[in-house]
Amino acid sequence: MEVKIKNAMLIGEKFPGKRVDFIMKQAVKLLKIKPDSRMIVLSGKEKTDESESPKAKSVGLYEKIDYLSVPSGYSRFKEIPKILNHPIAFAKSLSFKYYPMNYTLKPYLIYNEIKKLPYKIDLLHCHFGQIGIIGSYLKKMGVCKKLAVSFYGGDITGYPKTYGKEIFKDMFENADYIITCTNFLKRKLIEHGADPKKIIMFYLPQDPGFFTPSKNKKKSREIRILTVARLVPEKGVQNAIRAMSILSKKYRNVKYAIVGDGDYRIELEKLVSSLGLQNIEFRGLKGGKDKLEEYQSSDIFVLPSISTHKGWVEGGGLSNLEAGLCELPVVASNCGGIPEYVLAGVSGLLAEENPEDLANKISVLIDNPSLRKKFGKAGARHVKSIFSIKNLEALEDVYNE
Repeated sequence: MEVKIKNAMLIGEKFPGKRVDFIMKQAVKLLKIKPDSRMIVLSGKEKTDESESPKAKSVGLYEKIDYLSVPSGYSRFKEIPKILNHPIAFAKSLSFKYYPMNYTLKPYLIYNEIKKLPYKIDLLHCHFGQIGIIGSYLKKMGVCKKLAVSFYGGDITGYPKTYGKEIFKDMFENADYIITCTNFLKRKLIEHGADPKKIIMFYLPQDPGFFTPSKNKKKSREIRILTVARLVPEKGVQNAIRAMSILSKKYRNVKYAIVGDGDYRIELEKLVSSLGLQNIEFRGLKGGKDKLEEYQSSDIFVLPSISTHKGWVEGGGLSNLEAGLCELPVVASNCGGIPEYVLAGVSGLLAEENPEDLANKISVLIDNPSLRKKFGKAGARHVKSIFSIKNLEALEDVYNE
């Protein structure tokens, strides 16, 4: 029996996962408002400790996830004979409106899988602009009545640079709500043709009950510097490594930990080796309490994002906020939405996108323990006041309608 439900989220990332805590918060909010909602996931499940998400467990989130078996690689072409099931849907999915997704048959294959689900959708909320392209197609094919699309950064800065300015035109016209998380990204959306009347902007809430400073931080002469980021060129970790090479000539007590993973890790490890650095450690992808411990055992947080890689610009950097709640002073690049997350001269220092200025700003904090403490306290106050869980109330009108 087909059941009608109010809302569903279409999630391209692995879910629940270590990198998508901001989507988890929205999913929990959705289920509190509309308990009959579902999460539809395209990229499978990432192993997580469910005990670390009591709020998700309390609303039954883990039982309300549907993982689609969407073929990938060459196997997707084996699905072509199935177009006889929905020939019109297949033909429409090839439209250039859905470029570049149409090249991989992804819109149609997802449509084919969603049609198998035993429920109807009123509102479909797509996370990330590229998933919104698929959502636009699904709405036109009658899968949902209304469409909401959330943008988070590179999807509106780098994606159009790669695939063309018109990449989101159809989706902007078809979406009922366009959601984003900084004023910088809101301006970018408008620049690319989004209707300002459709845009909802709210700062993504953080959890001050989880991200807390260490109560018993061990005193040490060692200065521990931390970066938590995806290991991709645009996160600029290569600049931080070169900055460490500069700092190592002045300080013998500086250690640098890199938490995260990605295809670029191999290149970064080669760079560390070529510079002969012994004070840098790659610690892999971490989430939950393991990530919290990294923040709590550090002295300075660094997010060296660069805006010169294929037009990509940092939306804000959620790790800046997590570090702030842990009372870490932040050194981050002065680009994109970062100045909305890190207050220059108040909760941290903003650097130019080069190793020399990054090293200079980090050096200021190494030499001034009292300034580190001052920035850390101010950062926690800033995040608690601006990035409150109450911000998710902005979604209530969307979900309730």
